[in-house]
Amino acid sequence: MDKGIRAVTVGGTNYGVGMSDQPDTTTGHPVAQLCRRFADRLDELVEPGSLTLWSADDAAVTEVITAAEDVIRKAMAVQTVAVGEAGRRDLAKNVGATSTTAWLADVLTARRAKAQRVTELAEQLSRGLAATNAAFAAGSIDAEQATVIAEAVHTLPDALGAAVIAQGEHLMLEWAGQHSAQVLAGYGCHLLAFLAPEIADAQDAEALARAEARDAQRNNTVSAGPDHRAGCGSAATSTRSPGRSCPRRWNRSRDLVDCRARTATRTTGPRVSGVRTRWSRSADGRWPRPIPRPVTGSPPMSPSPSATSS
Repeated sequence: MDKGIRAVTVGGTNYGVGMSDQPDTTTGHPVAQLCRRFADRLDELVEPGSLTLWSADDAAVTEVITAAEDVIRKAMAVQTVAVGEAGRRDLAKNVGATSTTAWLADVLTARRAKAQRVTELAEQLSRGLAATNAAFAAGSIDAEQATVIAEAVHTLPDALGAAVIAQGEHLMLEWAGQHSAQVLAGYGCHLLAFLAPEIADAQDAEALARAEARDAQRNNTVSAGPDHRAGCGSAATSTRSPGRSCPRRWNRSRDLVDCRARTATRTTGPRVSGVRTRWSRSADGRWPRPIPRPVTGSPPMSPSPSATSS
């Protein structure tokens, strides 16, 4: 086959694809050229869709999985850096996109949720975190772990100082080498307690005080329960005026009675063409019971003697 034509097999049929149809690997940014050359080299090694590992041993299969993960992590790090630069240049504005997330989702033809995760990670990693950026670029952590580390470190108070915050970042990176992003998120929630227990205790005490104040306000606003002697809420615990109605939760029984009454009136009313619903609520409010229906093709039901006499 001519050197300018590349053979591609699709469904057992060989097709010749011109080299002009392939991405140009000789122009553009060096990183983009390297990514294209890697993709072309992989296609030359194994035809797309024809990779089989049935003859490989267990160790070789595991090696392929880990090597592919390493490539994915490094490629994701490169893409995240590029997305961060696109956000700083506001490339979305050039094409009329509403945000960098919308622009990225259109460029990658990906779901907006995926584009949002990449955009947020790029924004978080751009705010310092040199050690996390280096570990992410080296493939030591994946995108989810990098997101968890960035969120945990950025939530630390500035009063700790740069040295303590950097210590927390290195501590999270150490845990990332042993745990997944899900477990790492739990450690990140308590990162402040590892670094400064006294500050964490003070914040917990403030949060507890706010929660107790909120609960006390809620208890003083809503009646603790119905007082049958007073007719509405208890005078000792309720701040409602005597003329106001009871809380909504104490009116549920009344609403249920009204609903049952409306249902009974609707289902026990005059029949339409001598047919009623198969199941209907009785007038006394009991559970539904079957009502006989006229047999198809039978003559219409004759009126009762009492009805004709009246």
